Amino acid sequence: GGLEGMRAILARILGWLRAWLAVFVSAERAVRLAAGGSKSGVKMTVQQPTTYLPSEEQMIPNELAAGCVIRAHRRVYLALLDEEHATAMATHQLKTNFIVIPLKLKSKNQLPEITSSDPVPLAFAISSLAEIFKFDSDSRTLARQNPGKKLVFCTGVKDKSVQLRAVLLVGCHMIMTLGADFARTCETFGSINDLLNPVNDNPDHVPSAQSCWRTLATAKGLGWIDFGHVFETGAEDESLMFLDEFLHYSSPLNGEVRIVVPGKLALFKTPRDLPEGVAWLDEGRERHYSPAFYADLLPDLGVSMVIRLDCADYDADPYLEKGMFVENLCDEMDDDVINLQVLDRFMKLADVAEGVVAIHCDGCINCASTLMAAYMVRNRLFTDPREVSHSSGQGTRRGALRLDDGRIC
Repeated sequence: GGLEGMRAILARILGWLRAWLAVFVSAERAVRLAAGGSKSGVKMTVQQPTTYLPSEEQMIPNELAAGCVIRAHRRVYLALLDEEHATAMATHQLKTNFIVIPLKLKSKNQLPEITSSDPVPLAFAISSLAEIFKFDSDSRTLARQNPGKKLVFCTGVKDKSVQLRAVLLVGCHMIMTLGADFARTCETFGSINDLLNPVNDNPDHVPSAQSCWRTLATAKGLGWIDFGHVFETGAEDESLMFLDEFLHYSSPLNGEVRIVVPGKLALFKTPRDLPEGVAWLDEGRERHYSPAFYADLLPDLGVSMVIRLDCADYDADPYLEKGMFVENLCDEMDDDVINLQVLDRFMKLADVAEGVVAIHCDGCINCASTLMAAYMVRNRLFTDPREVSHSSGQGTRRGALRLDDGRIC
């Protein structure tokens, strides 16, 4: 009995040894196969991590596949892809805990046509402050409704102007809400510089996403704009522009009055004489306002002086009756060209005005933009011409000072 017991124990030990040797040999063989050194000559194919790239028909313009997904913030991403491919890319890179938001932006061709006697060749349609504020507000709402989740905005791949507008809006959101400065914002989108800087014949006069970011960052630094202060409460600095007031009065339905420098400069639509008792009149797709309408509105915005830069013929008595000073600079201009005398006169008027100086110039909007840009540079509110061109509301293609003949044209 004892011998049989010993045999059983030895058999069990031998079984354990065979199992152990089998495991060891299998592991060694697997290593040799992975290294390509098996005696049989059969090599093991090691599967590489899959990397998603859009198909050829889904490639974005300018062959910018490397910058398809841009990390703007730890919770904010921009995908220059359609929703399906943005989801696939996000699944690969972010794994879980994200939502994809398709941006429904109008393309350049869907926006109202900009008419001008001297059109600026726009690389893309500049977003208004209203659109920038709405995108920022919607993004903050999405972040609150989805705590902890990453927001992946996608643009589609077919329309380059839509991609540009999306990049601009996300960059503005970074500056106004996410705490990024101008340099950080430009660095974030550095991988798509070819998209942000299209080749054109006159690049100095084409508004760009960078010039818009620079302007917004500077205005924020000056305390002019804060998306966290939309309504006036009475405790804010007088230089702060309130978004509810700005968006209301800048609408074509409410006077088209735009604050350019809070507390100092404003731009408004040229009034026209209307039948007695008529404050505004719709003709075609345009709304016109009477001098009496603006005479009632402008004092509420702090306006103490009205400057006429175009030669529109209307009765200015309503302004005078409200205690506002009226100056006509149109007669001093030569064929809608600003000379140094007009520039000097405007600077002096702006300096002595106790309130806001409001300018109207429907026929020569670039002239008003040039005067306001010159005021901002002289007073060191802005130091770079690329900043003031967007802040004053228009490009300054006709706003360069030519010292050879002393004219701004």
